[in-house]
Amino acid sequence: MLATLYAHPQLYVDVGIIGYDIPEKKYYFYLERLVNAEFGKRIMFGFYNKFISIPM
Repeated sequence: MLATLYAHPQLYVDVGIIGYDIPEKKYYFYLERLVNAEFGKRIMFGFYNKFISIPM
């Protein structure tokens, strides 16, 4: 994923649905890798996000 993001600056990542497919610990590790690689502004939290609640 990181190589694809480096190669395509217009690409964004939706991480909402993967929270249901992988354990919570791995989910946070995945998010941390994206943020540490400075792609934090290109992460979208979709409708199916179960770990992070954003107050409305």
